[in-house]
Formats: sequence, C-alpha cells, structure tokens
Amino acid sequence: MKTWQELAKEYYFESHLSINDIAALTGVSRQSISGYLKTLPEFKKEKEKRKSENQGRRKEYKRKEPGIQECSTDTCDSRIHAAGA
Repeated sequence: MKTWQELAKEYYFESHLSINDIAALTGVSRQSISGYLKTLPEFKKEKEKRKSENQGRRKEYKRKEPGIQECSTDTCDSRIHAAGA
C-alpha cells in the first residue's frame, strides 16, 4: 500500500491533480500536501509550468468576445434590452 506521500507525488506529477484534489483523495490536509510537495526538487518546475499554462488560458479566455444571443419571443425579456444589456 502506498503512503500518502507517494500518492501525492503520483497525483500531482503524473495525474496533474491540484493540491485541493489530492487532499480530498488522500484525507491529508492541504497544508501537509503542499509542504511535502515543496520538498521535492521537481515541484518548482511543475508549479511554474502550470502557472504559465493557466496564464495562457486566461489570456485566451479574455480575447474571446462574448456571443450575442438571439431572443425568441417566448423567452425574451424586454427589460434586458431596455437596460442596454
């Protein structure tokens, strides 16, 4: 049977789960998971990689323009259009 440290390392680096998810799966606190992962030499590189990926996703999300939804007469709320939304 694997220890929670082995599971945490596997889940973080191989399954790419978040610290919150790992804590929920192992029953160990987020603080303990985070503290343990910080002792691993590959943690800093993985954390930077995830941070960079998330920044890219955020930029892509912000570039997309919100779509304009067409209203049908039975679902349209004229108060929304009157407010300028």
